[in-house]
Amino acid sequence: MFQLVEAEIRYLAWALGSRGKAADHIFDLLLEDVVAQVEEYQQSGLISQVDDPRTLAAVMLTMRLGGLVLHEQLSRAVGFDTLSPAGLMKLAPHILSIFSGEVFDQRAMEDAASALDDFNQQTKEEEQSQ
Repeated sequence: MFQLVEAEIRYLAWALGSRGKAADHIFDLLLEDVVAQVEEYQQSGLISQVDDPRTLAAVMLTMRLGGLVLHEQLSRAVGFDTLSPAGLMKLAPHILSIFSGEVFDQRAMEDAASALDDFNQQTKEEEQSQ
């Protein structure tokens, strides 16, 4: 099946990198799909509840599209075609380990989250006092 869409995936990578209204439209369509998936997965318990599903979806989408748009650089860096079926399968464990949280030390992640919470609370208080 992938072979049937490999050319389309390569075209998508090119189109998203070209900027302009067409790229924005493609991104917006993809974003709406990812937002719907995030909301569905939250309801089913597949992912944790977040206050802002749209922002989470936008961050996740741009993280994934970065590898697509920069596939030539990524392929050069890792030594294989990252848009080929075999290349996608070689990348998959690394992507899963990042999204699963296996890459980062749990204590460091908790400390970072706490620091972000403190910063956001301080920023909110400063905005309210103005």
